[in-house]
Amino acid sequence: MRISAPTALIVAVTLCMSVPLAVLYIAEKLSMSPSITWHASQEAGSILLSKKHPIPSDKQAVSPMSPSLPVELISNTTSSISSSVEGEGRAMPTHVPPVLIAIDKGKTFQHPFPLPMQRGQFTKDKPWVEKDCTTEEGQPLSCTFSLHSEAMKTAEGIYYHMPSNMDMPKKSSPQQVLFCVAEESPSYYPTLNDANHMSKCDAEATLRTCSQVRQYFYERLQDKVTGRLDMHVPPVPFEVKQHALVYINGNCYPPSGRGKIMEGLLALGDTAKVPVHSYGACQNNRHLDEKNKEAGGAKTGVISKYKFCVAMENSISYEYVTEKIWEGLASGCIPVYLGTPNIRDLVPDPGSVIVYGPGGDVNSPLELDALMHKIGSDRALYESYLAWKTKPLASLGSFYRNSFLPEIQTTNECRMCRFIVQHRKNPQQKYTTCLFNETWMEARRKAGIGRKSFVRRRQRS
Repeated sequence: MRISAPTALIVAVTLCMSVPLAVLYIAEKLSMSPSITWHASQEAGSILLSKKHPIPSDKQAVSPMSPSLPVELISNTTSSISSSVEGEGRAMPTHVPPVLIAIDKGKTFQHPFPLPMQRGQFTKDKPWVEKDCTTEEGQPLSCTFSLHSEAMKTAEGIYYHMPSNMDMPKKSSPQQVLFCVAEESPSYYPTLNDANHMSKCDAEATLRTCSQVRQYFYERLQDKVTGRLDMHVPPVPFEVKQHALVYINGNCYPPSGRGKIMEGLLALGDTAKVPVHSYGACQNNRHLDEKNKEAGGAKTGVISKYKFCVAMENSISYEYVTEKIWEGLASGCIPVYLGTPNIRDLVPDPGSVIVYGPGGDVNSPLELDALMHKIGSDRALYESYLAWKTKPLASLGSFYRNSFLPEIQTTNECRMCRFIVQHRKNPQQKYTTCLFNETWMEARRKAGIGRKSFVRRRQRS
């Protein structure tokens, strides 16, 4: 049957009007929100991102709406619907312009992406494209980092790796955002505490909580298929764990004094109530089994079988926190921590760690040995240190709940591209970096780190 042109036009208009109404109706019924919602799954023993990922289980989860439609498919579908509907029916843009960030090579350039470079995946002629990057609203985001000199002229952001070069790169345009990036402490890179130097940064990307783009060493917490976070995986049962302190490090005598502390513990010899098992290069007295040498699982697989693990930083600087503490917590051992004085404000629960040093729980190897033995000999006391893994998320620490968990869902690089997207909406010539954040500086002072540790401040240029 042939359809006349006027009839075809009427049909087309009717369909165009019906489809959006149907989409809005579905979105309303699903009560979707553009914001990400967190919830704790006691059964799965993990924290899940409910909007983006299904609840992992042994059996395939199914939506109550349709017994034949997996939750993951429903989740992805409704996520797409919610991203197209905002506020009072206003449509969000379906396409986000790509983000290009140029990497300043400087004079003594150290590659910030060493592994991709070694594998030839990132060169001057082959830019690095961050996979699976999305905006905060969940829209696909093309996020590219380039070493090419031409990128410095057109990029919206400049990645200035501070340890590589003392000379600040020159921006081609005032609209470009100069990111000062570092994943080490001021003990190794004093320019982090040089206000004259930091005043030239538009935005900060360091380990400090006051950074515009916080950096994390530990980005392996989420299974990208199931959405499960390793932080809340149930620990190895108490009776299976070794009554010992596991130690895996390669930097034996860093500025923090970690090496001397470990020497003191080992010097206790047969009198030690909790022996030290060292698998690393420092004071080594144990060797990894072949089954524990599988890529990516060696360290966490080993320490999960111990009651206690060493999580001592190589230097003590305010909010210099590396993967050591997060790996220990995720693995289900009790970390023995030495580092930033405000660590209890950053971890899931103040009672989840043993803090070594001034203001902490112990101040000597002998005291540490005695405390570990006391905790490790009392199952109820020991498990109280791990109770945070099954507590409601709302009861855990504010930083852990509101910053750490959401941010480690993606990479440092993707978060930098997200920052550019937000910057487009509300551009600022300079953002308040840490040394100019009075609230953060006051918190440092109260933690016992005064202004003497900083180069004299001046007004930002």
